[in-house]
Amino acid sequence: MTALLFAAFVSCQTSGTSTAAVTPKPTPAPVVAAPVFDITKSWTFEDTTVWTSSLTDGKAYAGLTAVGLGIGVSAIPAAQLPKTALINGKTINLTQRLQLPKLSTPASGALKVPMAGPGTLVIACLSSGSTAARDLVITNGKKELFRKTLTMVVASEADIISYTYTDADQKSGDGNVYLYTDDPGGAITLYYLGIAK
Repeated sequence: MTALLFAAFVSCQTSGTSTAAVTPKPTPAPVVAAPVFDITKSWTFEDTTVWTSSLTDGKAYAGLTAVGLGIGVSAIPAAQLPKTALINGKTINLTQRLQLPKLSTPASGALKVPMAGPGTLVIACLSSGSTAARDLVITNGKKELFRKTLTMVVASEADIISYTYTDADQKSGDGNVYLYTDDPGGAITLYYLGIAK
């Protein structure tokens, strides 16, 4: 009888649910997908029969117009290669760059881009300085629309920035956007330009 009572006691003590704390697994960080743009027109500066080392003021190049002096296209230095841009999940290998000169304005040292209506401007770019970040400025010819500080040229992958050009932007401007840098330190480098719906 005593043995049976002891066995029942042990069974009661060992058959319950464990109360030990369970460490929850960490929640993985959400994966942020790169934006996908419905690009209707785009430019790179790879065609050396079109893009030259010194663009002429007021001349259109494949639909883009140089405003003022100091804008030019040149080969990316070997020490900075490879250089790529990731657009809509596709890696574009780059060998040429367009440089916008320092201390520019919409009237001098800018690249004029025609905008038929509202849309998104997509730009692959970097600071052209080896140690300093610089600002890319976008205006509609009347007012500043956007300003972005770019990272250094030593990056192997260009920054992808975008600006949504609205109906109000078009109505308050001249139907174009102007890309330039007013930084006193040096140039801004463009590798790719696209217009999306």
